[in-house]
Amino acid sequence: MAFPAGKFALPHVQTTALDRVALRESLGDDAFAAALTLLVAPAGYGKSTLAAQLARQLPGQALWLTLDEDDNEPRRLIAAVATALGRRVPFIGRAVPAVLDSHPNSDGVLLALSAMLNAVSQHPEHLLIILDDGEKLRSSPAIELFRNLVLRVPDNLHLLLASRAVPDIPLARWRLRGLLAERGPEDLRFSPDEVEELVNRRLGLTLSSGAVDRLMQRTEGWPAGIRMLAGERTVAGSPRSEAELYAFFTRQVFDAQPPEVRRFLAAIAVLSEISVPACVAVTGRTDAADLLEHLADRGLFLLQRTEGEVYRFHALVAEFLRRKVERWPVDARQRLHRRAAAAERDTVAVIGHLLRGADQAAAVDLLETEGLSLLSEGRAVSLGELLGKLPEDVLHRPQLLRLRGELAFLSGDLAAARAAFAASGLSGPVLARQAECLYLQGDREASRVLLDRALLSTLEPDMTVRVGLIRTQLAQLAGDAEAARLSLRAALEVVDAGHTMVVAATHVLPTFCLTPGVLGDLDRFVETARRCLAEGLPRLQVDALAVFVDALRGRHDKARVQVLRIDAEYARYGGAPPLIGLALAFTDVLLLRGDETAAEIDRTLSQMISRAEMLPHLWFAQPGAWFLAGRVRWSLGHLEQAREALARIPADLTDAPAHNPAVVNRLSLAGMLASTAGEHREAERLLRAAVEAEDRLEMVDVYGSARIRLAAHYVRRRRPADALRVAEPALRRCLADGSPGLILFERAAAVPVLRLAAVRGPHAAFAADLLTRLTGVEPARPLSGTNEVLTTREMEVLRLLSAGATNPEIAHELGVGVETVKTHAARLFRKLGATSRTEAALRARRFGVLTSET
Repeated sequence: MAFPAGKFALPHVQTTALDRVALRESLGDDAFAAALTLLVAPAGYGKSTLAAQLARQLPGQALWLTLDEDDNEPRRLIAAVATALGRRVPFIGRAVPAVLDSHPNSDGVLLALSAMLNAVSQHPEHLLIILDDGEKLRSSPAIELFRNLVLRVPDNLHLLLASRAVPDIPLARWRLRGLLAERGPEDLRFSPDEVEELVNRRLGLTLSSGAVDRLMQRTEGWPAGIRMLAGERTVAGSPRSEAELYAFFTRQVFDAQPPEVRRFLAAIAVLSEISVPACVAVTGRTDAADLLEHLADRGLFLLQRTEGEVYRFHALVAEFLRRKVERWPVDARQRLHRRAAAAERDTVAVIGHLLRGADQAAAVDLLETEGLSLLSEGRAVSLGELLGKLPEDVLHRPQLLRLRGELAFLSGDLAAARAAFAASGLSGPVLARQAECLYLQGDREASRVLLDRALLSTLEPDMTVRVGLIRTQLAQLAGDAEAARLSLRAALEVVDAGHTMVVAATHVLPTFCLTPGVLGDLDRFVETARRCLAEGLPRLQVDALAVFVDALRGRHDKARVQVLRIDAEYARYGGAPPLIGLALAFTDVLLLRGDETAAEIDRTLSQMISRAEMLPHLWFAQPGAWFLAGRVRWSLGHLEQAREALARIPADLTDAPAHNPAVVNRLSLAGMLASTAGEHREAERLLRAAVEAEDRLEMVDVYGSARIRLAAHYVRRRRPADALRVAEPALRRCLADGSPGLILFERAAAVPVLRLAAVRGPHAAFAADLLTRLTGVEPARPLSGTNEVLTTREMEVLRLLSAGATNPEIAHELGVGVETVKTHAARLFRKLGATSRTEAALRARRFGVLTSET
């Protein structure tokens, strides 16, 4: 999101401002001892000045953030806080926008908050972030985010909120917990000595002690009143309430000015940024620069010069002056706002002036052309207010309806968003957004129809990729493997090295591996994405996808190391997205070797189950987790725990979709337990039913292979022919698809089947390689008529080079260096007596160590 630089700049402190050393130092001590310090008082009590003076005493630790109306949208608020903190902790400035971009829903705000606080906790110093104009935070979502921020701040982060009003927080509870430090009006009132210091030493006046006493009595120590009254050398009047404040200001200060100065002040008060050119434009006065400087030097209207030759009124003065403008004749007021619209640089301010200047047509035109850009900058609250000022008949213009839809979508009101998108009558991107609403509401068929229509329209490449990937998910959920495969490939064809790669990296999910025949596409995407994407969240999500692909490819050592690294990296971003976190947890369990401690296994299974429970709407999450937990317990001989896991998989799956592997998994686990209990007929019945259910699946059963489970039962029953017959299709399919991981996931159950297949099966070499990976023992591969033996690694290199892979491709596949591949290839050629790859493959087949399928 884009923010004006002034949002994070310390406000200018006038040279005549009183430095209240004791108050500033005590405030600093308390602020660094509490999670939140409240600096709450009405207008004119010097809150911003005191906070700015404190910040200037802490140049390496204090950060400034001026809040505005748009910060009532939580995504903008967390982005603003992160931008401020990013000036001291650069990782935050990269991580939080990446999290928000990747998670357009409310989960993104909480993940971004976690990422931000995790990063701050690693910072070696204490930091204080000062949030000025805290009264601007009024929306419930923004205040809820603020509460979460306070409750979760690490020990080295402290917040100071300067506000006219106490925010909606549990004050009493937080006081009891020691979270709060507080300063109020009584702390901020000037003492008699401070009044004397200000008026006679700082302002250079020569008021008598009696006049100073009367000034103190009349203002009751109110800093703004003291400065204004002292400037006029009068002590008459005193504001007793907020309602009396404006009358006080009128009577004592404003009405005493010449008419041309009064008009000048009121006119420039409508500007969002008071610069010399803007003041000239709205007042027509060529001496605006001199007049601004004169007023600022006197400090009479609390007008201060800030960075970049820009001025600002104190908030109470600005409010007073704008009320004066509201009393002008209508035509004069409208002319002023039209001039202000031409002078302003901020688009939101321009549109607001146009509406107040009765130029609705120009305001609507600007909303239609710039609305989406403003939305991308986080100006949702301002956009909502501007749209709320338009009559209903104007709001039905197509582009405005689209804006209303985007605002509703952002707030989570999907029904309203859908209605607005549908009413807009626009095609292309709006159809896609409407389809996304339907998808999130669970109406998959209607969503698919709209996505298909959207793809027939002209879309930006980013949107084409996004639509294609949503279409892939819908096809998977419908069990349509062919449609899923085609949608995925079509989407990936659009991806280039630019922003479309970031979109794809964010939305290509590990669950896409469920589609048969796409591992090659995903492998190529991972390789390309890693070349294009530097360190960051999109690259991390590609690495998470690669882990699952590597596991299915049988590159388990490589995948196992990456799971731990990626999980740790995601912690820096507030944790992995739920679906990716579940895929990582599943992979972690699938890659268990059996030599882990009981505590390690318990921890791994517990993490997987807890992540599955976070996704109750996913039909495969909890049944899959309980099956994997049950299989691990069964392999360890913990049969009671395995039965408990079986009981957690729904028994009534008659209404489950045909592509749901839960049917296969429940039958498999029940059959494995029956086999162990000696109930052989029941075990065979259940396992055969599992194989039949697996054969009907339209998707890849990423949990393993029911055929290997049944074959293992046949081996134990001394029925080798049946075992080979059942296992052969699984071996053939995994060999053809390049997905040996599905067999390796069966671990101990696969070992006896592979021993049999390595001796007697049609895929002996493939089975022997898998056996070696599971047992760690390299079988002797004698070359008939020679004394040479090929190692397992040499067999892997032989298979790949015979398939036409280059040395770099072999190195990538095996996770080794190119020089290592060359060494293995040279040994292969020597042992086989070959001088080329083609000859090596032919001689290997002649020796019987390489089959035609391999």
